[in-house]
Amino acid sequence: MWLDLHNLLGIASLPFHVVIALSAAVFGLHDWIYDAQDQFIYKDGLKATVQRDSIPNPTVPREQWLQPSELIERVRAQAPNFTPQSLDYSGLGEDRTTLFVAGTDDTHFKRGPQYGYAMVHLGTGEIYNRVYLPGGTDSALSAALNSFFSLHFGSYGGDPMRVVYVLLGLSGALLFYTGNLLWIETRTKRMRKTLEVQERPRHVRLLSNATLGVCLGCAAALPATIVASRWSMPWVDDINAVHQGTFYLLFFGFIALAMVRGAARTGAGLLWTTALCNALVPLTALALHFIASPTRLAALHRTHQPGDLFLESLCLLLAVFFGWLAWRQQHRPVAQPWAHPPASGADSPTGFTSPQLQIQQD
Repeated sequence: MWLDLHNLLGIASLPFHVVIALSAAVFGLHDWIYDAQDQFIYKDGLKATVQRDSIPNPTVPREQWLQPSELIERVRAQAPNFTPQSLDYSGLGEDRTTLFVAGTDDTHFKRGPQYGYAMVHLGTGEIYNRVYLPGGTDSALSAALNSFFSLHFGSYGGDPMRVVYVLLGLSGALLFYTGNLLWIETRTKRMRKTLEVQERPRHVRLLSNATLGVCLGCAAALPATIVASRWSMPWVDDINAVHQGTFYLLFFGFIALAMVRGAARTGAGLLWTTALCNALVPLTALALHFIASPTRLAALHRTHQPGDLFLESLCLLLAVFFGWLAWRQQHRPVAQPWAHPPASGADSPTGFTSPQLQIQQD
């Protein structure tokens, strides 16, 4: 069953993972690509060439700026499929202020992970630069760059495509887990053919422990970062540091515990901890709603997005799922892919029994 599932996931998600790998390589190597272009392609250098070919930002006196509502209406008239979401005034207080109107158009690729951008004249509302506008430029270079961004982040096709990207992303995690599981089980079957072998070799046990620690460490650390950031938000300026610190503390803690004590001994405890971390996300939302001061409650209402309710519901379902797995681990001892070496002369509680001992018991 695991082999069939692994093969199915691999075939179905191969195009997706190829796209993610190629686009991630572009993101990771783009500085080297630009440096090479700067040295060997452009006579005056890349920066000078970009500045020469770019559309200059207009200078508009502050008293001539249109109201935000008027700017939005004029942008909608020029790009009917583009839905403005926010106005970003870049360079406020300087001689030249640039207005970026962020918005969505799911029929085209976007430059950003969520939004495309229209550069708008503050005095007339005209879109004077369409290079970042979804479907707004005929430049082959801009179209190629937009495709790399959109194909990597799934920022096209609307919510159905986002759901597909979530499922394909989860398939990658399952591909990792099933691949490790098959590797462990294949070597276990080979060992069972040798009557003298009573336990799995060290390298198999190490991979079993690491697989459990990495998988459950991720599943517990991600919701824990949300909980930690929500409680520390009023007192900590650098929320990103809270996210990073909480994640890596739990992630490496799970791995260390599984490696030191063994996956068979820590499996149930790590599963219960993972269930608790996921359950804390909706519990934290309820607690903050009831104990927050009026000022903080108003801020929470302003920052609480519709997607937060979906996230909290998903974490609640995951908490039930991991809790059920932990209960099964405690009350229904069955064969596990991370079996601990059995005690000498006794049946293994994790399901691994040497063929010789099994014959004697039969």
